[in-house]
Amino acid sequence: MLEGTWLPHSAEFAGKKIPLHGTRFTVAGGRYAVETPQGADAGTLALDSAVVPHHLDLTGTDGPNAGRTIAAICRIHGTRLHLCYDVGGGPRPTEFSADRKSTRLLVIYRRSPK
Repeated sequence: MLEGTWLPHSAEFAGKKIPLHGTRFTVAGGRYAVETPQGADAGTLALDSAVVPHHLDLTGTDGPNAGRTIAAICRIHGTRLHLCYDVGGGPRPTEFSADRKSTRLLVIYRRSPK
């Protein structure tokens, strides 16, 4: 379901659109990697698709999030992956929003052609 490479289509943080040029999110074999012009982050992931929205736990092993677990929600709609989490370390979001009073990041990725 999540396996593959994803490129950002749009992103919003705390109510504002933000650019994510040059970002790549890759999932393979229970691991994730995020590459940005500013650096890289990698780790393991655990998906719970029995709940809606799906719960996704990203546990960093390399990079700025090493040792940190990020509780996210995700859904795939066609070739789009919606991923939402709180960059401030807050609880797992319950909806796909990044309103201005939050520290949530909402990224909509598109599956990269092979």
